[in-house]
Amino acid sequence: MSRPSRTPGICRIDQPEKDTHGFLMRARREGKMYSAVFKKK
Repeated sequence: MSRPSRTPGICRIDQPEKDTHGFLMRARREGKMYSAVFKKK
């Protein structure tokens, strides 16, 4: 289990079986939820 992020709304994603490594960002603005995945190459 990974430790909690120091930056709320951003978490690290590591799924070797799916070859997915990167960061997930989530934010709420004016009542709408936004999310984005930034993959490492």
